[in-house]
Amino acid sequence: MNILILSENVPFDAVKQKGVSAVNIQLFLVTRELSALGHKVGLLTVREGGAVVGPEDEQLSDAGEKGQFDILSPVYFNGKSLPKNNIGIVNRVMRAVALLLGAVPMREFYPAMNLGSEITKRAYRFDADILLSFLSPLAAGAMATISTYPKIIFQGDIDFGSDRIRLDHESLFRDSTASRKSQMRRRLAQYLYRRRIQRFSACHRHMSLCADALVTASANNCHYYEDIGHPKVAYVGTTWTDQPFVPAENRTSVARDGSDERPFKIIGHVGLLNMTASTFGLAYLLQEVMPALRREMQGYRFEVHIIGDGAPVEPLRRYLKQENLHLRGYVDDLDSELYDSDVFLFLNNAGPFRAIFSRQIISWAMGLCLVAHAGSRDAMPELAHGENALIGSTPEELSKLVKRACLDSELNEKLRRGGRASFKENFSPLALSKKLISLMEDVISQRG
Repeated sequence: MNILILSENVPFDAVKQKGVSAVNIQLFLVTRELSALGHKVGLLTVREGGAVVGPEDEQLSDAGEKGQFDILSPVYFNGKSLPKNNIGIVNRVMRAVALLLGAVPMREFYPAMNLGSEITKRAYRFDADILLSFLSPLAAGAMATISTYPKIIFQGDIDFGSDRIRLDHESLFRDSTASRKSQMRRRLAQYLYRRRIQRFSACHRHMSLCADALVTASANNCHYYEDIGHPKVAYVGTTWTDQPFVPAENRTSVARDGSDERPFKIIGHVGLLNMTASTFGLAYLLQEVMPALRREMQGYRFEVHIIGDGAPVEPLRRYLKQENLHLRGYVDDLDSELYDSDVFLFLNNAGPFRAIFSRQIISWAMGLCLVAHAGSRDAMPELAHGENALIGSTPEELSKLVKRACLDSELNEKLRRGGRASFKENFSPLALSKKLISLMEDVISQRG
């Protein structure tokens, strides 16, 4: 099978620098694995602007050589759309009118839509059997007008989901130290933004229905695509590098302060600190779980580490200075920090934003001891309490589970090995690639 993958991202085989995201790694892993399984695989990147050779092209060439897949010359789109809010009063009024009328063009949200004919030419020259957009709204939009090739969209989060949730929970994300707009102006801005999200939702629906199949990284998102009438939706999960397994007893016995008595090390958060799901997870950790943990862990030394670049939203910053909490920021050697932990506590799904996050898959790939909020089951049904993770619904439950995982070494080791087994079976690059191949073969056969 000849598979042409479209993405706005550049593949990386490892996290080599700041700015390399999980999607960069996952793109490389899947593209390499599909090629290793005997398929001809090409990667076509979608970019804004002109044809300028730079570091991206060097990285593409390097990734293609390492992964044994073809690198096609990038395609470029013109990113101009409606003027943004900071460009002149006339343009701002025009934009507001367009929002009110629901007349914002689809290119506002999917600006690469005019690339259909160019991508079709590239697919013809590549002799593609199928097109796959990989965790890339730009690439999915670029495929929307193509009818000559079967198409699969591999979707991460619903494109407008984060915007809608941030608007619905505005008080958590609003900077109270900034100058306040008048009440009327703020309400008007909120109303216009809500209209924008409504239009975004309609455009996303249209774009999604243009694909022969839509596969999702998160199980809970299947319901949305089924409800809008997509005939072929499947949950496939996501992936990460198969990491070496380090037994729990190999962790260091020295505390961060150099003392001999090592406190229990709990990873409370990993990832950019101001993202939507991170904000809900941090709010839950800082405001509810930390007090419950201190009550539950009385008599035991413990540290909760928050790791990630950037700064939390302003309303949460006053909770950062509390006992047992260590705000680490960006760390150069994340793997060492994670391997050295007793418990990996994952709370991003404690809020209304539910998704599979790469950190969950990383924890299983590395053989960490995962304790997660019950909301994670919505996105990741492979979670099994007592087998590959401990699952709690309240701060009190989660605190008891963290304590249990810290004190019961046999259970801790069982969960680590159970997580590794679940990763190998469901989320390894090979497992994910096999799911995608099965769906591709099905779509091609249905096209006849």
